[in-house]
Amino acid sequence: MPLARRALALTLAIAIAPAAAPGVLLAQGLPWQRIDRRMPADPHASIRILDLAGSIRVTGWDQDSVSISGTVPRGAGQFYAGGSRTGIKLGIETDSLGAPGVELDVRVPRAATVWIKSSSATVTLGGVEGDVDIATVSGDIRVEGAPRRVSAEAMDGDIELTTRAAVTRAKTAGGTITINGGGGDVTASSVSGAVRYTGAHKLLVGRLESVSGTVTFQGTVIRGGTLAIETHDGPVDVRVPRDQAARFDLTSFGGAVTNALAGGDPVVPKGKPLRFTSGADDAGGATVTVRTFKGNVRLGGS
Repeated sequence: MPLARRALALTLAIAIAPAAAPGVLLAQGLPWQRIDRRMPADPHASIRILDLAGSIRVTGWDQDSVSISGTVPRGAGQFYAGGSRTGIKLGIETDSLGAPGVELDVRVPRAATVWIKSSSATVTLGGVEGDVDIATVSGDIRVEGAPRRVSAEAMDGDIELTTRAAVTRAKTAGGTITINGGGGDVTASSVSGAVRYTGAHKLLVGRLESVSGTVTFQGTVIRGGTLAIETHDGPVDVRVPRDQAARFDLTSFGGAVTNALAGGDPVVPKGKPLRFTSGADDAGGATVTVRTFKGNVRLGGS
């Protein structure tokens, strides 16, 4: 076949890819399969996504449909998508954890419930206001916006949540957890990774834990709210507004406790708790508790 005709055939194959059945391009000898699929969906549909490696980007939009685009390299597995308007499953079916990575770009109704599972893919999500549940082994997780509830779990990947959710749950073993915005009910735990909370919104209930990682809190706890921090030997740094109305109870059995807020001792001996009340009006104030075995504790104002 002349070169010009071969080029034309290749161009036509790419042009018709969105309408082609899965695997057509691979069968024609190309090194990848192109995905371009759109499915009707209810505004509150449940969307389940599986992609073991590569990248997954999910964006909420104001359309009653799910749009899927991306590329599947040769050997990565088979793309699938199906279901009904109320529930859709999509992703990559493969028998090999060492398969090439797949890039998926998925748009879902803004109020949808989204469930994502991966092994090493990077997951990025934004604009979704329903419930969000993401689990990965070594991939990083990034979520932005105001989901109603967000749950993010990784073994070694980092988790970054720039959100304002009613309920936030984040868990990792060796990765770092960073929560920006915050507010509501927040639980974050890590084994060796750092846990960082910077809250632009007042926290109602907070539980931050790490075995050996640093735990940092900078924000405001709402009146009547609670903040509890625990580590084994990880240092703890708590910064609250100087007018924060709260009862503080801070203890390190083997580390130092230092305090820069008015109302409490600036330094206490190892193993001795630091307990005091701050704020102009302590009636109904927040409760802040820190427990660590060997880590140093520092309390300051912001």
